[in-house]
Amino acid sequence: MLGAVAIVTPAGARAGGPAIGYVKAEHYAKARRRPTLYFPGNLFDGRRQTVTCWEWQEGRPPRLEIGFKRRPKVTELRIVNGDQRSTAHFERARRVARLRIREPGYERTVDLPDARRAVAVKLDPPLRSERVVFEVVATSGSGPLVCLSDVQLRQRGRPLTAAGRLKYNPTKEPNVGAWAAGPEGAPERFLTLYHDGTFRWVYAPNDPDERGRTITGKWEARRRTLILTHGRKMHHLRLRRAVREDETGEPYRVLVLTGDSPFAAEYRDRWIGAL
Repeated sequence: MLGAVAIVTPAGARAGGPAIGYVKAEHYAKARRRPTLYFPGNLFDGRRQTVTCWEWQEGRPPRLEIGFKRRPKVTELRIVNGDQRSTAHFERARRVARLRIREPGYERTVDLPDARRAVAVKLDPPLRSERVVFEVVATSGSGPLVCLSDVQLRQRGRPLTAAGRLKYNPTKEPNVGAWAAGPEGAPERFLTLYHDGTFRWVYAPNDPDERGRTITGKWEARRRTLILTHGRKMHHLRLRRAVREDETGEPYRVLVLTGDSPFAAEYRDRWIGAL
């Protein structure tokens, strides 16, 4: 378990290193009625007046997923806890008391003080995965919501920035994130759609004699169509989304892409199950 040290985040710090490609916080508060109010991108804009909140339910930890465009080496977090818009907001909402940080093959917990100041958390070993999940496992205070105001991921003493603006877009948002297709437990196709309109598709066949492939490019969603462009090639795929349940009753999202294209497949949201 890691402790937190009080520190003030310096203004105007230079950014460097791998960019944050996407953030997701499914079931964040008021996602349907006012989706921009507590949108998870608020955590990375450097402002205390924008926050992300979840409805707190015992046994169902709120989760935040962060995807990087290439593998980082995050050695420090700087976190502004609670709803910092005012003293009244701070006191009305819960604060994060314990945060679980998960990446493939490793997880750790971080305890945060119940304070309005920014805190720094050293990470040893560093975060090195392109996909990381934060889970709120304990809170302080009371109220129906638990909130964070700002999160800064630092590499070599510098904050990592986002690739493009992490702003809510109703057309993009349902599709953003990491998706996987293939046999259960052994997917072979991996599609990552980033907030800045770029994508990466990886074919990693389970057959060792078959060659893999990586394609990058730009993506755009239009109602029931997903357009993937790489080089001079443009793939128009019919798009269908659904929510299903696994054998334990946990919901997961499905992205079905059909058409004459190597990208066509039924993709499962990698949020649920193994990282």
